[in-house]
Amino acid sequence: MDFFQELWSWFYANRNEIATWVTIIGFIPAIEYFFKPFRRFWNYLKPPTKTESQISPEPPPAEYSSNPLFNVPIPKNPYFTARDQELKNIENSITQQPIALVGLGGVGKSHTAAHFAYLHEKKYQAVLWIFADTQQNLINNFGQLALQVSEWIDKLQLEVYDSSLLLNKIAFYLDTVKANYSQALPLYQRSLAILRAVFDENHPNVQTVKNNYERCLQAFEQNATD
Repeated sequence: MDFFQELWSWFYANRNEIATWVTIIGFIPAIEYFFKPFRRFWNYLKPPTKTESQISPEPPPAEYSSNPLFNVPIPKNPYFTARDQELKNIENSITQQPIALVGLGGVGKSHTAAHFAYLHEKKYQAVLWIFADTQQNLINNFGQLALQVSEWIDKLQLEVYDSSLLLNKIAFYLDTVKANYSQALPLYQRSLAILRAVFDENHPNVQTVKNNYERCLQAFEQNATD
């Protein structure tokens, strides 16, 4: 009983201070209720924090093919999905006929074509990408591709005879279509050098490339004097 009497005496003696603290403590829920909408708004603006288990790993860096005869301009996408049937259809048909992917802009035609190229790049000696959205882009891309292929001749591992004919065709395109005589002339010369190492000067192929070279040289000199 003495304990309870002493406790009561203490409460009674300090009743004013206790009343003040009870009032303050009782007011805390009211303050929290008042600021609750502001706290919700702040949490909405604040970027969400993720736990370690929720944090996704960093995506791998974009990769391009290491094949020098592969010029697809879109990097390999490790997260490419949802086109399995389209990829299978392309694989089943591409060896039998040309394939065209048709659809509205932005549905993923280019990325599907690029993904197929990456999946099957080892099946082909060369994978070449041409922009054909306009006629001018098509012409320009063929010209760029011709120059690239002329630089890749050694990497193509073609037979000597085939490489000389390919060089002649590239030079002929640059000469007659693009009127780019300065780039065509060294390709004609290289093609002639290859053919002359195999055939004599009177061989028809040697004569054809020689005639192309002389005509291109004449056009180049005439163009330089104009």
